[in-house]
Amino acid sequence: MAIYQRIPFVHIVAFEGQARHEASFIPFLITLAQNIFIEGFDLTDRFRFLLPAATPFEHHTNILHLHRSQDVLRVRRWTWMHKDIKPWGKILPAQCPGCRAIHTLESRRKEKKAYVFECKSCHHMAYFEPEPNDLVTGPTLSGGRWMRRDIR
Repeated sequence: MAIYQRIPFVHIVAFEGQARHEASFIPFLITLAQNIFIEGFDLTDRFRFLLPAATPFEHHTNILHLHRSQDVLRVRRWTWMHKDIKPWGKILPAQCPGCRAIHTLESRRKEKKAYVFECKSCHHMAYFEPEPNDLVTGPTLSGGRWMRRDIR
């Protein structure tokens, strides 16, 4: 028996990331509490509407939403993405993979769904592509948008 089957829960919201400032989570947590406890919304359908309240920490952490309905566990990761800063939610490497120069990758173009970056020093090309089940949703916030990835 899996551990999630032994612990009684319907929804769990977790934050993953290394740079966390707890005070920046307050607007999101207040919006979350208002939607669930006061207005009685189902978190499964409303989660994407809560994301604008996550603006203070969107660049630094992903949000995990675990939802269990009758022994079926669904896990979704919400990641903020920006075509020049965090293409498809992936962090740009600090060094060029080709010449190891620091902070030389520049956004060049989009090929189909891939964002293409080029090193200013050696012209190495780096491609960032979405996962098959990535879904970009919600309004533009800080020049980027939130992306949902179904993990399970």
